[in-house]
Amino acid sequence: MNSLSKITTSKVLKDAYNQSLIAKRLINLCTDAGLRKDLRGLLGCPTDKMAEYVMAHLLESKVTDSDGSDFIKGKKVSEGKFASIRIINNKTKYKRKNGSYGETITKSRVTHLGNLKSKDCDLHIMICDPFDVDNYFRMFSIPRDIWKAKWKGNRASLSFAEESQAWFHDYHVRTWSV
Repeated sequence: MNSLSKITTSKVLKDAYNQSLIAKRLINLCTDAGLRKDLRGLLGCPTDKMAEYVMAHLLESKVTDSDGSDFIKGKKVSEGKFASIRIINNKTKYKRKNGSYGETITKSRVTHLGNLKSKDCDLHIMICDPFDVDNYFRMFSIPRDIWKAKWKGNRASLSFAEESQAWFHDYHVRTWSV
């Protein structure tokens, strides 16, 4: 890694390292040894594509990438999304009774999904939470009518605060720890 630091910034290097860790941990979710070996040969491909292969295995589906969907099982199609949680620092300024100003900083764990407008099928979301080893990967399966009613636009934000009771938690189907 010391040689790489001569040709890249520490942030780019850290991001690449984190993505490779996530990919390797995704591969370890597969129960089939032959599939794990094949997926290791794909290390370096985008993490969201790697996650599609792993989700297809877990859902006993096939990756199709056609007609606005990612998976097919029999004649039923569905979409898969992968996202990693980030910690966001939120600053809130307020005015005290004495006229001075104060500031509070809170941290929130959020992730975003995109490209939802063109999807018209059930949605499977795999979330990577590198800040929680007990819930490192979580999968949600949300029926089409429900997520379409809740998320009107092309993007959605998911909050994973400890006390969060967001509606999508009702569709949590599985958790993997590391």
